[in-house]
Amino acid sequence: TCGEENLQFLLHPPRLQKALEILDTDKSGEVDADEWEEAINRGLSKRVEQLKVEQERRERAAQRADEEFSVEFLNAARAVFRMIDADGSGTLEKAEVVDAVKNNQKVIKFLETCGNPNLQYLLVPARLESALQQLDTDRDGHIDESEWEECIEVALSAKLEQREAKRESQAKAAAAEVAAFTLDFKNAARRCFELIDKDEGGTLDKGEIVRAVKEDAEVISFLETCGEENLQFLLKPKRLDHALQQLDTDNSGEVDVEEWEEAIHRGLKKRLEQLADELSLDDLDLLIEASQKKRRRKRAPKVKPAEEEAQPAVPAATSLTAAFQSPERVAEQKRQEFELLMQDVVYESGSSLTDLRLLEGLRGKKKKGQSVFATGFWTKLFKPPPRPGRPPAEK
Repeated sequence: TCGEENLQFLLHPPRLQKALEILDTDKSGEVDADEWEEAINRGLSKRVEQLKVEQERRERAAQRADEEFSVEFLNAARAVFRMIDADGSGTLEKAEVVDAVKNNQKVIKFLETCGNPNLQYLLVPARLESALQQLDTDRDGHIDESEWEECIEVALSAKLEQREAKRESQAKAAAAEVAAFTLDFKNAARRCFELIDKDEGGTLDKGEIVRAVKEDAEVISFLETCGEENLQFLLKPKRLDHALQQLDTDNSGEVDVEEWEEAIHRGLKKRLEQLADELSLDDLDLLIEASQKKRRRKRAPKVKPAEEEAQPAVPAATSLTAAFQSPERVAEQKRQEFELLMQDVVYESGSSLTDLRLLEGLRGKKKKGQSVFATGFWTKLFKPPPRPGRPPAEK
């Protein structure tokens, strides 16, 4: 995960020698501390630049989404004020509030999701009187538009904080899914290369490829699902020669490991784009919810003291399901938010072709309290590539 490709290639035997030659800038036959530091600084610079670009993209996307949300939220809040103000006086009396929270579904829906406790307490009879007193800041016995706007500003601030927290959770869930997919894909790709390269020469000739695509089920399975059309054409005899010409970019007559990885990178990019198309914000919310439920089950239940006085229920301040939006508008907003999110995640994950040993180690150990989103959820979308070293399942 260091960001410097020659250090990453130290993990990959076919690229090891060339990587060492590049790192050894004084040609002494060894990599000294200064040469190591130079490589590390290159990796650090690349990672910092990637993070900076990704952060700027995300902030711009979040700002645009929040600005649009804010306009719609404030418009909905003003419309609710007019609905409650039945006599059109410009102020809300207690009787008008009571009637609206009993009979007007749009008012009820907005208050339930607005994010301001005092506005939500208008829905709870036992709390209504206290809520009205809190809203009536000048103590004149009714709520005017300026007092309503003050409450709405507090509610909007809370909603924007909720949206930011939710974006962070969704980004982590999406990144974990993409990281798991990327890890399995790259390991399967390298395993596939090794299976084809029978003479372990570090290159694939036509004879080795022809034998593998006829006889090796693991190779066939990976090529079928890899997402790179020239690799997939290796399975079709009539297209094989043309596919080899496309893969063999240096026209050496063989496909070396660098040419193979270039093709794999193209395939991975396409598969990640497919994953972004198929997943949705609702899918990520389900992953987050499942992880939270696991953590809650591990905690010991808290026993309430018998003498504790029961409090009236308060409607949950969930995300705004836009009181005045059509289902189509809500779906379109979700689609746009998810598209921006996945653009960032795919951009972030496609920067290198390392083995990601650290990630591999983490996935092998399920620690207490660890959130594991990479649970093979993506397998419902694609036929997964084979994992290296895993024997076929028994019938």
